[in-house]
Amino acid sequence: MTTTQIQDKSNPQLALKVADWKKIAYTDGNCIRHDHQQIIGAGVYIPNTNRIHHVNPIGSNITNTVHRDELAGIAAAVTHDYFLIATDSENSMR
Repeated sequence: MTTTQIQDKSNPQLALKVADWKKIAYTDGNCIRHDHQQIIGAGVYIPNTNRIHHVNPIGSNITNTVHRDELAGIAAAVTHDYFLIATDSENSMR
């Protein structure tokens, strides 16, 4: 058995910005190429309930974009009555 001492790396600048972070709906979209075809999709995750919603943005041809799936994830969160939403898409927030 080996015991390892781990240094405390806490940082006051990394403090939680939102007290109820588990009530936030976290969204993300992605875009991949598979067999010369672009496939998009999105998801919504709510830590408080451990619920996951998968989203098919139903794009085709030139509408198969990462922007479409990011927006579809946000729309799905709103559709499921979540209005405190975290996303990594600056474009969608604008």
